[in-house]
Amino acid sequence: MKNILTLAVCAAVSTTATAQNTIFGDVSQQNKKGSESSVTINQDSQNKTGLQGHHKMENGLIIGAKSSYNWNGDNEGVTDTAIGAAFRFNFNDNFYIMPQAIITKHNTNTEAGAVESTNFANIYAGSYEQGNSWELGLQSGYHLDNGLFITGRYGYSATSSNLNISPLVAVPHSDMQPGFGFDENVKMHKLNITAGYEIANVAVLSASYNYSHTAEDVAFNDKVDPGFSSPSNMSGSGKELELKVSYIGLGNVKPFVAYTVKDDYDFKGAPAFADPVMAELAKAENVFSLGVTWDF
Repeated sequence: MKNILTLAVCAAVSTTATAQNTIFGDVSQQNKKGSESSVTINQDSQNKTGLQGHHKMENGLIIGAKSSYNWNGDNEGVTDTAIGAAFRFNFNDNFYIMPQAIITKHNTNTEAGAVESTNFANIYAGSYEQGNSWELGLQSGYHLDNGLFITGRYGYSATSSNLNISPLVAVPHSDMQPGFGFDENVKMHKLNITAGYEIANVAVLSASYNYSHTAEDVAFNDKVDPGFSSPSNMSGSGKELELKVSYIGLGNVKPFVAYTVKDDYDFKGAPAFADPVMAELAKAENVFSLGVTWDF
């Protein structure tokens, strides 16, 4: 049973320990005023593929979508799909702000069966379902005429998930109840700062700092094991630095390469039984990625 509980307590926080949302394309590296559309595909060193597309209208409204696919073994499949809308207000030729809203469907549902309890003579089946997340964000940027630019983005997101556990084998006179579980609510703060330089008709060089902080509230919807305690809340934070080079000398086709340096994720408030899992989840690997963007 603790294996299932460990999974559920860790999963929501760990799955939000990711880079900043790129659903609207590299708007931080563009200062175009008119309408445009683009599609981006990339492959990274963790054997994951990303697909993203967006359309910006003349009036500044932007519609975007993205999806990620994990090619790794038992975890193969679509990990998440997001859609969103933003509106870019251009105050002048150099400065803009862009409020935005995004909703993401997570495909990280997990089931486990035939898990024995250490406290009861029962066998349990458990399922963990991560809910959809919504995010509100605000982005702003300033582009100098000489090609230098700097942007900042803040995002706030929330996700609700649940764990359900039920006995597969009922034992007479056991004080095991028909089933139990708990609900968790995860809130996440995201901060991104990007600085770069555009060499006209040659390349765009950029460096992005990403910081995320999560807070998770856990509430049991049934109490079966009086000897088991779970934290009422836990938190975590992560930092990343992405270096990226995009070649823009081919017109509408823009190949790029990126390397992301990640710090290990910092968890706080986790239950003691989850320490081994937390230690594994906290490890972060640097990521190398290749991709191409088509503008049309």
